[in-house]
Order: sequence, then structure tokens, then C-alpha cells
Amino acid sequence: MVKPTFRVSSGHSRCRLRPKAGQPTTACSPEVAAQAQAIATDSTTVAAATKDAAHPNGQDIVYWIAPENGAAKSDREHVFHLCAAVSPLKDKTVNSGTVTEAYAQNAIRITKQIEMEQKQCGFTATTP
Repeated sequence: MVKPTFRVSSGHSRCRLRPKAGQPTTACSPEVAAQAQAIATDSTTVAAATKDAAHPNGQDIVYWIAPENGAAKSDREHVFHLCAAVSPLKDKTVNSGTVTEAYAQNAIRITKQIEMEQKQCGFTATTP
């Protein structure tokens, strides 16, 4: 079951958005800057992996195991996936949203099984 997740408010730090736009993150702490860069890198990877005829620029939606008991953030780190139909998410409660939203719920990186997931999800693009 995929539950829609929350939307990130506009109150998020500007530095978290800067790497996606290719701008420097000098206004951030090193930890926040590193996470912002990881989000930007993962967002680019997801977009490249999810290109298809209907989405020539790829998509900005990922899927991850939902935090337990309705919590806002998982106690354990998880990875996020290209679609809800992948085998690691079978029989799990799943949230969906942007890469930034996944990070906010402690899904801290894209799966390493991108090619396998592209096949399971019906994407034919090659990874960068």
C-alpha cells in the first residue's frame, strides 16, 4: 500500500535547494551542504533512471518504507526506490514523494539496484 507523503514547506533552508540549481552552498553548515549535494545527486540519478516516452526528462518521485506507527521520520535508515512495485517493497507500507521528502523521513540514498529496478518498474533508460 502506497501512502502519499507530506509536502516540503517553503520554509526549508535555501541551501538545501541550491545544489539542485547548481549553486554553491556556502551559507550552510558542512553537514547540511553535504546532504544537499547528496539530494541533488540522487535527484539527477532518479530523473535519468525514470525517463520514458511519457516522461522524457524523468520523474522526481521515489518510494520508501514508511516510518512505523505513523511517525514523521523512521528510526532506521532506509533506501528509496524507483517505483512501489520493486521486490524490496513487497508487502511493506510504502510512502512516495520527492527525493527531498525521502531524505526527511530517513531514506538516505537511492538503491544500488537501479538496473534491476528499471526492469521491474518498466523503465528502459540507462543510468548515468
